[in-house]
Amino acid sequence: MICEILMALEQNAVNMGMEYDDFQKAMGGDLSKAAKKEWYLRHKDRGMEP
Repeated sequence: MICEILMALEQNAVNMGMEYDDFQKAMGGDLSKAAKKEWYLRHKDRGMEP
């Protein structure tokens, strides 16, 4: 049971890391202004706002 909890926490940490990497790419200049706005609107409910 403890292993399952640790595995769930690890998966959550990995997912958050991947979302943060996506955020850095989106706001780092790789996307146009319109694409950044679309990314922001899509992710604002997840707490990934700058």
